[in-house]
Amino acid sequence: MAGGFRSDTSLPWPSLALISEFKFPFIVFIGLVLCLVRFLAKGDFFSEVGDTHGISIASMSVLLPKVCRALCLHLNNIKFPSSQQTLHEIKQKFYNIAGFPNVIGAIDGILIPIRAVGGDEEQIYVSRKGFHALNIQGVVDADVR
Repeated sequence: MAGGFRSDTSLPWPSLALISEFKFPFIVFIGLVLCLVRFLAKGDFFSEVGDTHGISIASMSVLLPKVCRALCLHLNNIKFPSSQQTLHEIKQKFYNIAGFPNVIGAIDGILIPIRAVGGDEEQIYVSRKGFHALNIQGVVDADVR
């Protein structure tokens, strides 16, 4: 493993079986992941994301849900507490940290500056502070997971 990445692309993606019926090269799968991220981040229609990336609406409607399922199965890291006991433990941890009751998660965001984007969509990337940026948000539990 060099630079934190595995050279065997099958290892970090065990859920690729969900889309293996299409026999895509790994680089095509990465392109679909980028389409999915754009679709989820911007709330665009399949037609808009597909046009941007050269993929038909029909392909987008079939492939993006499969890619989304594959990523969710692989990541398996978004979990809401499933029992009252777990909820109570999380609330207690947050209370021990800050003395604030009934907290089960913390959210924060950051603007990541990017180079100016040209074209019709430039305004989408201009932050409320007047510079080009991506708005990134994260949610963690009391153990910062």
